[in-house]
Amino acid sequence: MMLSNNPPIHTAPEPASPTSSVERVLLALTIIALPADNHLIILPGISVVYVLFGAIAVYVMAFRFSELLETLSHPAFIAAYLFLFIGFVMELTAVNNSYDELIRIAQMIVGAVLVASLCRDLPALEMACYGYLVAGVWLSILLFTTSYGALSDVTATNFHEASQLRERAFEDNPLQANLNSMAFGAGQAAVVALAWALKARTPLHRNLCIGLGFICMVGAFLPLSRGGVVIMIGSCASVMYAFGLRQGKAVLIAVLLGGAVLASVPQSVWSRMSFTFEAHEGKVEGRARVVGTAIDHLPEYFLTGVGAGNFWTSWGRRTELATDSGRVSGVHNCFMQVTLYWGVLGLMALLLVFWQAYRCVPWFSHRDAASLCVLGIGVSLLLYSMVIHSIYAKEFSLGLGLLAGADRWIWPHGVVYADPLYGTRRVSTPHAVS
Repeated sequence: MMLSNNPPIHTAPEPASPTSSVERVLLALTIIALPADNHLIILPGISVVYVLFGAIAVYVMAFRFSELLETLSHPAFIAAYLFLFIGFVMELTAVNNSYDELIRIAQMIVGAVLVASLCRDLPALEMACYGYLVAGVWLSILLFTTSYGALSDVTATNFHEASQLRERAFEDNPLQANLNSMAFGAGQAAVVALAWALKARTPLHRNLCIGLGFICMVGAFLPLSRGGVVIMIGSCASVMYAFGLRQGKAVLIAVLLGGAVLASVPQSVWSRMSFTFEAHEGKVEGRARVVGTAIDHLPEYFLTGVGAGNFWTSWGRRTELATDSGRVSGVHNCFMQVTLYWGVLGLMALLLVFWQAYRCVPWFSHRDAASLCVLGIGVSLLLYSMVIHSIYAKEFSLGLGLLAGADRWIWPHGVVYADPLYGTRRVSTPHAVS
């Protein structure tokens, strides 16, 4: 008897309670508003995204408390609690200790738990994916209207000229948000659009997703963010690989999108896509400077770290991480930043969180658009963590929450089940992505 390589098919278990339209709207609105987090300030220090997270917290506590309790025990969150505990212990023993970073990380984890409590069925996950798409499209359109002309009219021949052009092009941008985060938001939307295009059931749906993906891909290039572009390309490549590179549809979509984007991105953007440790006019570019400094001081912090409070004050100010204004710059890498804070134990705890998040990514992602989106979002967050130092970013709250929610409620324990509506299989098991 021949054995099938596919896992056995089972009926999907029903969630504790199906999501309501209120929950789906709250989830989507939080994602859609995220790019404007620094712009839509309701009260000093309180943004609209913060208010939306508060609304989710009230709703979950009032109507979904049992689901919240069950979500709290997900392995990804248990790893996050361990990470917080290790960070607290290491910070307690440091000089000039401060718990501001830990409080922000704790808020990020709470946000992820709340999102996972809402993401309990496929309609909620799909609504979240559409939220990413809408956020990226409106952000990309804003980037087109405010910067495309300025970037196209001027030619830059090297990294430093392109950086100066970047400052001029975005000095009047209405959002005044972090440009790297803007590129990341557009890139995540491009990944979602690509996933829906690959799994589209009609030519109209496919063409619409390809068009939206094109807008978001070009939008990811416009902030001249090297990290944002690399994240978008890497995440899209992971989705393409999971879907199957040998399929003619995938190749055609990749060629169409790639060719259109290459032809549409202003030339000045490409001038900033380089990276070097070499000095220009006596100065080394910022990212190279902070990474080089972290490597040079590795023996001072690798075992026990210097503490978050100490890093941002006395220790950081005596290193090359100190800027001309006296402020201390982060190292643009979450893993390196955590090692600076709390040493190798903190790094191992953070890696455990990412490992548990990886285990939430479903096997056979190519069989469903939503699972392809989960894969792409997960890869984008991993790559994003390598170019920023703010482990408490709201992007991690949303992404970790969707990963944990999908694993806990939609594809639990590696169960394969048949979709009664479309006759396709929905699969989720830990340990693999394709």
